[in-house]
Amino acid sequence: MDKILFNTLEKHQNHISFHTPGHSGRLELPLNLDATMIPNSNDGSDLGLLELPLNLDATMVPHSNDGGDLGLFKKLELPLNFDITELTYSDNLLNPTGPIKAMQENISEAYGVDNMFLLSSGATTGVQIAITSSKLKEPFLILEPAHKSIFRSLQMINAKAYVLKRIDDLAYHEIGIYPDKVYEEIEDALNKTKAKTLILTSPNYFGNIICDEKIKRIKDKYNINIILDAAHGSHFPFSPKLPKLNTKIYDYVIFSMHKTLPVLTGGAGIAVKNKDKDSVKITLQDLHSTSPSYLTLLSIEQAVSTYLENGNTLYNKVFSDIENFKKALSDDYAFVESDDKTRVVIEAPNGNIATKKLEENEIFIEMTYDNFLVLIVTPFNSMHLEKVSKILNSIKYPSLPFIEKWQGKPKYDLIELKFTNNYEMVLPKDAVGKVAYREFGIYPPGVPLVYSGQIITKENIDLLENNDVFGLIDGKILIKK
Repeated sequence: MDKILFNTLEKHQNHISFHTPGHSGRLELPLNLDATMIPNSNDGSDLGLLELPLNLDATMVPHSNDGGDLGLFKKLELPLNFDITELTYSDNLLNPTGPIKAMQENISEAYGVDNMFLLSSGATTGVQIAITSSKLKEPFLILEPAHKSIFRSLQMINAKAYVLKRIDDLAYHEIGIYPDKVYEEIEDALNKTKAKTLILTSPNYFGNIICDEKIKRIKDKYNINIILDAAHGSHFPFSPKLPKLNTKIYDYVIFSMHKTLPVLTGGAGIAVKNKDKDSVKITLQDLHSTSPSYLTLLSIEQAVSTYLENGNTLYNKVFSDIENFKKALSDDYAFVESDDKTRVVIEAPNGNIATKKLEENEIFIEMTYDNFLVLIVTPFNSMHLEKVSKILNSIKYPSLPFIEKWQGKPKYDLIELKFTNNYEMVLPKDAVGKVAYREFGIYPPGVPLVYSGQIITKENIDLLENNDVFGLIDGKILIKK
């Protein structure tokens, strides 16, 4: 794929700046910020060259086990004076007609979609665009698990909405699995709510995907609009060994490129069919920042270009490293199989002990969910799995009580969201028995414990202790006034 945007900006990289941003392509950024700068020489050579260190938010160098790199790129080098605004040559993300338009067309082709609108303000903006564009197609039905941004977007437009949540004890141990019963439950909920828009998450936080064909049958039967949050599946198109999403089924598909691709934070996209592209263009102009990051857009272009050419080779190495990791890990641990084999989920004897030990050795994982450890494995970190196994195998766990393995059938609850305009903030201990103004829960993964309009229980509050949480403001819970 031609790197059209990069080539266009490169031609003008030494222009004299009287425009935003304020650094004018010459600012030196200290190491503890977004990047480090190569000092500019007096004669203007290497003007504004930006090097993003490996331990920061940047494209990283994949290394072989012997320490040599794979030769794809030694580092992500984006000149700081590529961090520009909308100029006569640089195009405009909110109304693209030149290199950004061409870049988006190339990336649409790479993902096999009609239209891919790129975002530099994250997948949350994509969620907001999809939901706002679907306002006339309410009620909404959300299948859990669903990210907090979905509920915030629904509240902002005061939408009529329902949540279909799995509530049986077995659900906790079948983490992230979509059982066959869920499709029957979706149909039942559509009949009860008369919902016109269905919101799904696939893959979910544990790497499992929903059955596209069963969803297609439901869509055809009920003639519904479907929004798919595929934030964690942006890497799927780049290896035949990764799951395939049939994006043609869905009306809106949100990708969070920075989650699994070597893309700067905020890099995302929303894929839509031709019938919806005009409404998305309008909503994108309303909701996206008018100061999009050109560096983020460039990182998307570079990542997709590199993965189109080398993705199969890169992921073959990833899968090999994962298999070796499984063999090396002791019998104290159990692997939980996922549809996405790069989403490694491990059940440990004690999740907190395992996570603490890893972090003491400067290894930070995506998420700890009780005793489950979740790792996002990429071409840029798979070579470190050997170290992870050695650390985990070194842990001596205390004797733990026997935990009963739950059995039963999947059970679901249909919950109506009740949004209000007035709220007050109280300490968690004072929120018991009150009505929640908005969702809150444990983060990650960002799936609510309590929904807008629900009564808050002591059990809900107890679950917040010793966890990172979302939905609170300065440690206080928002309740209905």
